Amino acid sequence: DPHFSLGSLYMHTGLLDRALAQFDTAQQLDPANRFALGRIARIHWFQGKYAIAEREFARLPGWERERSIALNYLGRNDEALALLKTPLADTTRGPQADQTAARAVILASLGRRVDAEREINAARTLGEGLSHFHHAAYMLAQSYALLGDADRAVQWLQRTATDGMPCYPLFRDDPNLKRIRANPAFVRFLEEQRTQWEGFKISL
Repeated sequence: DPHFSLGSLYMHTGLLDRALAQFDTAQQLDPANRFALGRIARIHWFQGKYAIAEREFARLPGWERERSIALNYLGRNDEALALLKTPLADTTRGPQADQTAARAVILASLGRRVDAEREINAARTLGEGLSHFHHAAYMLAQSYALLGDADRAVQWLQRTATDGMPCYPLFRDDPNLKRIRANPAFVRFLEEQRTQWEGFKISL
């Protein structure tokens, strides 16, 4: 589906309105396309529309990791942790890394540093060598930011961007990155991402 492919490109590069238009078209052409519905919900997350995203994820089996992050933004961390206790049907390393990284975000948000760092380390091990790790990488960046470790947060943001998700609006607006906003390395990173994003708007 060219609309789905183009929507994915736009979503990952932070052209969120364009991405939403493509996924809307893909879903209209195939109403049973749950992949498009999940990515529409993810765009709403990236746009800060957390309540909308949470309701959309709730209707989509297999999107519990993303729903848990939406619940986190809404302050519903107990629900988020309960959701992440459900074993994944997919036992491959990628989904397992994503789920473990999501737990790290929730635990870091609750100030449970030891538990969060345990999940961070587990997610890093699971993700070692994976070619598609940018979503988990971003959640690790969030976790470190929530723990106040700006250096490691920026390192994981840089990996997120270079490994396929240079999503400037998400980096700019995510409240889970609030603690590192004044960090010079983050400020430089964000400016580099803004410049690149401005280029994407012209070239893509």
